[in-house]
Amino acid sequence: IYNDIGTTGGPSKWPRHEGTLTQTSAIGSTPNTRQALAKRGAHAYAGLTMWTDVHLSARLRSPSLGSIGLLFRVRDNTHYYRFAINGQHNYCRLLRRDGDAMEALWEADLAVEVGRPYRVDIVAIGSRIVVYLDGRFVCAVHDRAHQNGRIGLYSYYNPGANFSDLSV
Repeated sequence: IYNDIGTTGGPSKWPRHEGTLTQTSAIGSTPNTRQALAKRGAHAYAGLTMWTDVHLSARLRSPSLGSIGLLFRVRDNTHYYRFAINGQHNYCRLLRRDGDAMEALWEADLAVEVGRPYRVDIVAIGSRIVVYLDGRFVCAVHDRAHQNGRIGLYSYYNPGANFSDLSV
């Protein structure tokens, strides 16, 4: 299932080639500042809304300065968790979207290298969410807002965002 929640640059296009899914449109929204949490872009969903505990793993490669990331426990377009890295503002962030409310659960500076593949692992068991980047521990948080949902891919003002080696 593909969904464009951004307000500019659509529609999304998600061609597949040799095990890689690429989002080729520059979908986004304003404002595009580091402080802005919404960053509505393009989503691609898979799996079942009844999934609870999940270990999601994927290789992400960003050819531009936009955001790229993974979604999990997605109930619908306005209820999910998102882990993303952003090359324009050089950070990685875990956030929760609950309707119109967005909250950063964790954030840190990250010198993002454009074109470099990053392996992201997310382990969500019960209320505990743990994130690894390239096999290194990034963060652990507890949050009970979303206990089940699909998984997804996320791109924001990032034409050519590349997703491979996806496993759940």
